[in-house]
Amino acid sequence: HAKRQIAKAQVHQLLVLLLGRGRQHRPGAVVHAVHDGVELVLDGRAVLVSVGERIQLRLLAQAHDFLRQGLAAFAAGLSALESGAKGVVLLEKMGMIGGSTAISNGTISVPGSPLQKAQGIEDSPQAMLEDLLKAGKGFCHPELTRTLVENGTEAFDFIVRNGAKFKDTVMKPGGMRTKRLLQPDYNGATGLLQPLRETFLAKGGQIRLCCRADRLIQDAGGRVVGVAARTDYHFDTRLASDDTQNASGKPVRYRARRGVICCTGGFEADRAFRSQELPQFDGAFTTEHPGATASGYRLLAGAGARMIQGALYRPAFPCTDEQPLGMMIDPATGKRFVREDGERIPVFQAASRVLASNGRRTPLSILDADAYELVENKHRMEKNAGAGYVTRHETLEELAAHYGIPEEALKATVAEYNGMAEAGKDTAFGRDFAATRNNKVDRGPFYAVMVKPNLTYSLGGALITPKAEVVSVLDGAPIPGLYAAGEATSGVHGAMRLGGCAILDCCVFGMLAGRNVMA
Repeated sequence: HAKRQIAKAQVHQLLVLLLGRGRQHRPGAVVHAVHDGVELVLDGRAVLVSVGERIQLRLLAQAHDFLRQGLAAFAAGLSALESGAKGVVLLEKMGMIGGSTAISNGTISVPGSPLQKAQGIEDSPQAMLEDLLKAGKGFCHPELTRTLVENGTEAFDFIVRNGAKFKDTVMKPGGMRTKRLLQPDYNGATGLLQPLRETFLAKGGQIRLCCRADRLIQDAGGRVVGVAARTDYHFDTRLASDDTQNASGKPVRYRARRGVICCTGGFEADRAFRSQELPQFDGAFTTEHPGATASGYRLLAGAGARMIQGALYRPAFPCTDEQPLGMMIDPATGKRFVREDGERIPVFQAASRVLASNGRRTPLSILDADAYELVENKHRMEKNAGAGYVTRHETLEELAAHYGIPEEALKATVAEYNGMAEAGKDTAFGRDFAATRNNKVDRGPFYAVMVKPNLTYSLGGALITPKAEVVSVLDGAPIPGLYAAGEATSGVHGAMRLGGCAILDCCVFGMLAGRNVMA
């Protein structure tokens, strides 16, 4: 039940810095408004509320103790508070906050981290930059990618100082040359979000749940000065498009004297919007929560942001780093269909074709006991087993029966595969057997890992500067008062976001956004 609740916890977070100064009112004070708008100030927080008639408004006391908040928003909020902000308010459209980090493993890739140094692992921002630019295939904005890696260690120290907890484990993520992937204490929710949330609230941050941001308010000069929102908003999974069809909530306006930071995440769960960019993946699976819609994308685009790279996508699988260790098969035929250690996009496309051709039966990667010993992050494998993505079987016959795989066909495939592994040459698909010590599929127990194509990350979003300022589509200059961080942005990762870099992105650009909005 808890996992289902977290999965429904959302995404779209709008961090609004309400940094006013003025007459102080104690929490609970009553203010009467008789004009079209009235400014209320609580401990330096300015709020502009639109009213059409005489109403009575009660000032809010401190934020309630809600669980799960999004990482980029917390990094930005904590950074702003450390930089002297008198009031930081997080607006959240869902009934729970947490975003993608709440349902992720939470791993982060950091070049030159203290944990690497303690284990004698040599690394540098330049080495990681080269890895990311290679994976980005020319689509990276180099100044943004460089900003990411050069501020990585500082951002890691920043979140640890604010309560984030990590294990001693250091792993090598796919596509990178060395071990630099760090594992938070259990997962992203417990190791990152929970402690950062507690620090955010302790330092005076506030949270508004069920508060949807509809548009950014700009003055005559184009500066973002606030947010038009709706309180008492209730996300409705029954609607074909909650963004365009849900009219619930009460209109309210928040004024931001310093700026607005959009940490609104991606749109993987917005099938209608996603299919406009990626019609080839109309029915693709996603592990994202229902709130991962395009509301944040629309918010930024509506303010004149330069939106880029919407047709790029990051394919993933439940066990992206572990499945290449085994032999991948189509369960309908028992035969191989792809080079298991190939690049992610070709594997994703091949697995998608298998699903389309065999009645939506998920392809499998079969690991034997020796291959399982090569799994670096067994903690993640155990979690995926608990979620049903990995199953354990004493024999191949038992595995075949469990998944309805033609047994004789599977045994023939295994025999052919083992022969090629022993010879060290894959004459069928060209995999590099040496990378897995020429491992065969011959010693039980056997593990079946689901090769389930999964769209988990939106590579398209708003173009930002290295200071996390949102760039205007009209003149290419920063939009005054508007910042963004995390998955709401684009240009950092290019054609492929490597493992652990989404969390690093949230921490680095959240930290920079909070700092620069106060500059």
